[in-house]
Amino acid sequence: MNFEIAIPSFKRAGILQERTLKMLEGCDDAPIVVYCETEVDKYVYELSGITLPIEVTNTIGIGEKRNHIIKRGYEKGLDFIVMLDDDIKYLVDGDGCRY
Repeated sequence: MNFEIAIPSFKRAGILQERTLKMLEGCDDAPIVVYCETEVDKYVYELSGITLPIEVTNTIGIGEKRNHIIKRGYEKGLDFIVMLDDDIKYLVDGDGCRY
């Protein structure tokens, strides 16, 4: 299965690390990509210690960024894109169990 976990983020490297990336610990085999808006943002994310691939979207706002991610997924030939916000603390399944 060809997929990617895409995390659009805007100037929240610390929150991304404290929440979503912490939640994804142990998913070492999953292809995770962080999407930010500018080269400066990418540099700040790298300085904060994020070692995942970071792609610059050159977009304004979350709508444009999400559309960019979907377009890139199509260009990459992905079967699925799992798009997660940068501030997720946990996921909840249908039985109310938190992960």
